[in-house]
Amino acid sequence: MLVAAVGSTGFAASLSIFILVSLFAGILLCLLLISRKPQNSNSLLFMTPGLPFVPAVAVMVNFYLILKLNILTLVRFTFWMIIGLTLYFKYGIKNSTLEVQDDQAVELTVHSSPTESINRFKPPPSSGHR
Repeated sequence: MLVAAVGSTGFAASLSIFILVSLFAGILLCLLLISRKPQNSNSLLFMTPGLPFVPAVAVMVNFYLILKLNILTLVRFTFWMIIGLTLYFKYGIKNSTLEVQDDQAVELTVHSSPTESINRFKPPPSSGHR
């Protein structure tokens, strides 16, 4: 609806502008609430400047650029994304090892003392004759 109403006038255009302004106001409100949350006082080696506002502005700019694309480009993008995601999930489900029951079980052994496991790797003492 928003993509179709970008170039039109009348009720559809005013509704799309209202929806965009409402979404933008909601995002700003969420960002303000996030920025007021207590932060960790430890100093870090790297800090992102303007967090969370710089990433939010980047998302809004990219959303604006997507709305300015040709409708045929958006249809092609949607088509190829559906194909790509379908292949991705089919491959992942087919080759997943989460549900596979292997007959080869991994056996872990616990030694009674650390010196026992160290002594196990020492070479046997030489008997004196060669």
